[in-house]
Amino acid sequence: MQSASYLIARNGKIAAWKSMGKLGGTADRGDLQPDSIRKLASITKTFTTVALMKLVEDGKLYLDQPVCTIIEKLNNPTHQDITLYHLLTHTSGILPIGGYFNEPYPNPWWGTNGMEDWIRKVLQGPLYYRPGEAYNYSSAGFLLLGEIIQRVSGVPFESFIIENIIEPLQLERTFFDVPESLHGQVCVVDQWDVNLFKPQEDYAKLPLDRPAGFIQPYTICGNSGRCS
Repeated sequence: MQSASYLIARNGKIAAWKSMGKLGGTADRGDLQPDSIRKLASITKTFTTVALMKLVEDGKLYLDQPVCTIIEKLNNPTHQDITLYHLLTHTSGILPIGGYFNEPYPNPWWGTNGMEDWIRKVLQGPLYYRPGEAYNYSSAGFLLLGEIIQRVSGVPFESFIIENIIEPLQLERTFFDVPESLHGQVCVVDQWDVNLFKPQEDYAKLPLDRPAGFIQPYTICGNSGRCS
């Protein structure tokens, strides 16, 4: 294990907050500090969940609402019974995350023409089970939730998260895109992590991956102090 940290608190008071190991896995970047910035990866899904529930609280959505009332591509006999609740609880029956079943040859996410028409690609093929019948971890479901948040709120997903969660909670070191001035404080494991600091291709052409946090450039980053 390259590094690790822990924080123990009770009744709002920190009893222990320490770290150990190296900040970088490819070169000497010093030691991991308690407030070093780490990727939150799929914990980003909790931000997506809170954002959706705020729209429910505001009366703009309801949990048993069929997704097809918002995204027309689901308005068909196969997908019309999928609700927001099913997406939130990974019980929709749509594409589970690749490798979920430990299959030797998992289905590729996007196939021909890359990310083009990503919603249709997520919905290709039969359901793995009828909505509500079983649980299978699905990042694709959270991509759809992000799309719903964006459509219903009328603002980009990231802006909604920042304005309604990150800023009100004063998470001053929690970002979708870490400022260049803080790159030296981010824990990286391999060269892939390092490359993500460089400008990426036009994200506007890609599907909305950040609600699921399963593709690294789209993951919220933060530390364990005032952040997550």
